[in-house]
Amino acid sequence: MGRLLGRSLNENQTLILSTVEKRIDRITRILAELHASRGVPYSTLKFNAKVLKELGLLDYGTAVDPVDVRLTDSGRLVLALLREGAGAEGVAPEAVAAEARGDV
Repeated sequence: MGRLLGRSLNENQTLILSTVEKRIDRITRILAELHASRGVPYSTLKFNAKVLKELGLLDYGTAVDPVDVRLTDSGRLVLALLREGAGAEGVAPEAVAAEARGDV
C-alpha cells in the first residue's frame, strides 16, 4: 500500500507532509522555508499544499481565517503508509520522497 501511495503523491507533496508533521507554523512560512532550502518554486509548493488540503491530508484554514497547518488523521495515516513502503518508521523526508519517485 505504501508503494502505491508513493507513486500517487509527488516528491513535493511527500516533502510537505513530512515537514508539516514536525512543525507547528503557518503554511506560508513552511512553504517559504522549503523554497529557500530546497530551491523548489514557491508557487509549486503552494499548489501542492492546496492539493493535499483538497485530498483531506492537511488543514491550514483559509486566507480569511488562517490557522497553523496540521496533518489530518488521514494525512498521518498516508505518511505512515509511505514510510512503511520506504521500509522504516521515522525515515527522513528525503528517503520518503525518493521512495515516491521510485529511486530506491
